[in-house]
Parts: sequence; C-alpha cells; structure tokens
Amino acid sequence: MNFKKYASIILVIVLASCSKSKDDIPLSVSKYIIPEKVIQGSSITTFSYNENQILEINSPKGKQVFTYTDDLITKIEYYNIDGLLVFVNSYTYENQRLKTKVRKSVNGDYESTTIYQYKGNNYDFTFKIINPSLNLELKTGIGTIVITDGNISQKYIKTFEPSKNSSTSSSTTYVYDNKYNYLKNILGFNLLIDDDSKCRFNNLILFTEETMYWYDGKLSDTKPIATGEVKMQYNSNNYVTEIQGSYNGQGLGDKVLITYL
Repeated sequence: MNFKKYASIILVIVLASCSKSKDDIPLSVSKYIIPEKVIQGSSITTFSYNENQILEINSPKGKQVFTYTDDLITKIEYYNIDGLLVFVNSYTYENQRLKTKVRKSVNGDYESTTIYQYKGNNYDFTFKIINPSLNLELKTGIGTIVITDGNISQKYIKTFEPSKNSSTSSSTTYVYDNKYNYLKNILGFNLLIDDDSKCRFNNLILFTEETMYWYDGKLSDTKPIATGEVKMQYNSNNYVTEIQGSYNGQGLGDKVLITYL
C-alpha cells in the first residue's frame, strides 16, 4: 500500500466502529458530528446526508451514491467524472454483521463475490473474481480480518491466479490513536469491513505491510516490508481535522483537511 493510494482512499471514501454500535457513542460526541468536506490541495470532496445516513460523496474523481435498507447500507453506486455509472456494490447482512459483498462492473467484464464468516472478533472470508462476459475465472482467495477496539488491527489475504499458477499473500498490521475518526458517526459505515478506510472508530497512525509471491507452489519473491505513518491534528471534541502521512520514510505528503457540519 503506497501513501498515494492511502491518501486517495481518504479522499474517495474519505472513507465507525467495526464492532461498536451507535448506542455506544456518548452524547457529547453524537452522531451529528459528521464530515462536511475533505480538502487536499485544490481537491475537495463533499458529503450529503439525511440526518446521519450518507446519501452521496462527491469528489473530483466522481461520486458515490448510497442506498439503505433500514439502518444498513445495502448498495453503493460508483460514478465516474463524466457521471456514468461504472461499478455497483451490493451488501447483505446477518445478525447486524456483513455477510456478503458483490461488486459488479456495468460493462459486464468484472464481478467479485466475497463471503464473510464471523468468529469472535474476527472475520474469515473467501472471494472469487470473474469476467462474466468471457465466462472466465480471474482470481480466488481467502483471508482473515482481526477487529480490536472497533478497528481493523490486522488483515491477511492470499490470492490465487489459476491462469498463471501463482498466488500472492499480504499481511498488514494497523495501529491507531485514541481519538475519533471523522467517519465514525455515519450510519452503517461501522459494518463495512470490506474497506479498512471506512471501518475505523479511531485514526490510523501506523501500518506495516508484508507481501509474498508464490509460483507453482513455491515462494518466488518477497516484497520489502512497507511502512506508513500518519500525523494528526484534532478539534476540541477530539475529532481529527488534519491528516498528513509518509510512506517508507519518504517525508510527509500533502495535508488533508476535514471540516464538519
């Protein structure tokens, strides 16, 4: 995970407690403390709501439109900069926990299905990626997500590519501060464990990622361990207002500023 990718994730979803419910939020930090804008240089991402239900996220790269069933996010539609629908994510739940995620491209060349199984504070999952238009299986995989204090603290993924007789495994560890993440009060984000940038009660300050590559069942290469650090500024309610990160000690990147309603 490079920092440009991390910053992009911040801006696009800009993007909750993974195990804590809205009833766990004290009155002094109510659900109405929700982001209005996220600014990085000349790029501005805006949020629109119905109370604390997210309706749209608009950025220079496009927009996301959210659909709820009761208090659960069951669909996210992704539009490009030209306003064309590109991808649709559909979600199902079991006992207020994410059960399945299906992501489809509108042009029919991509479909991924992920199934989650809850075990204590952890989730095991399997996934498959296909090209429906060619009836071709592209990738399959397995993984585990570990939840600690309402945050994703560890993630392991192993991906298999049958056509290449190869696989890739990645293991990531995350460390957080004890302040509030700016997305934590958006209804339903706490359950979207498919995206570690959404599923946060606190703020990511450090991550390490190790990647290994396998061919014909044998280890063929290991990518050097990647590290990232993030510095924060907070308001009087202990919500983050400024984010600035570095990747592999390369120096601080652009500041990301957050304003609230």
